Amino acid sequence: MNGKDGKFIVNFKPTEAQVGEIKKWLMEEDRKTGDGFYCNWKTIKSSFDNEQLVTISHLNKAIGFVTYDDSITHTVKIVIAEIQPFYRGKGVGRFFISELSRYWAEKGCVVLFLECSPETSAPIWMKLGFKEYTDSPEKYRFSLSSGKQLFQILMDHLEPNHATLSNEKIELWNDELYRVRNTEPKYIWYLDFIPNTRKLKKPIVHPAHYDWRIRWSSNSKTIKDDKIKYFGNEIIYGTFIVIKDLPDIGND
Repeated sequence: MNGKDGKFIVNFKPTEAQVGEIKKWLMEEDRKTGDGFYCNWKTIKSSFDNEQLVTISHLNKAIGFVTYDDSITHTVKIVIAEIQPFYRGKGVGRFFISELSRYWAEKGCVVLFLECSPETSAPIWMKLGFKEYTDSPEKYRFSLSSGKQLFQILMDHLEPNHATLSNEKIELWNDELYRVRNTEPKYIWYLDFIPNTRKLKKPIVHPAHYDWRIRWSSNSKTIKDDKIKYFGNEIIYGTFIVIKDLPDIGND
């Protein structure tokens, strides 16, 4: 992205000087308006020390940043994000998040997620491509005192579907097994594999709590039926389930 005076550059390994520039304008914003994230400076500095901070610069000055947590496999949580007030409303935030999404997708990340703080920021994030979770916050065990949770899936994936061409399927309930034992699943994926492999043509990527019930079946025969966290090595779970392939049923 080009500004009238030069390019905007995303820095995945920012310098001490750039972090100092961020601190300076955060302090100024806090002094003038009482807004911004200077109150979280210790967290921001800690993210830099742990190599979990990205900046965006213009004319060699850091004018925005994102702190993040990538400790959960295949997911990245955006913790704090801000653009310097002068640069807001000019497409800088959209460009920044787009570059971050592209970078993390190339690194194998499947999902970005965040908690809106303040909650009034939700419409801004949704304009940047983030979505609300499909079930109520209590289903995911989110704290009801927390801000709105949003996410963005970074890869082409299999949506819940009702196709009948496949005899093999994954079913998901949005609660624990003992509560939904005699109920219909909330989500169903009929599976389509790359020929001569057990790799899905499109992976399943879906928000879910690890205590939810999941069932894998073929030709009406149940292969597994348990909580997500007990499903096995085929499934990656955190805030989301990610299923890219499944073992051969004959060897299960």
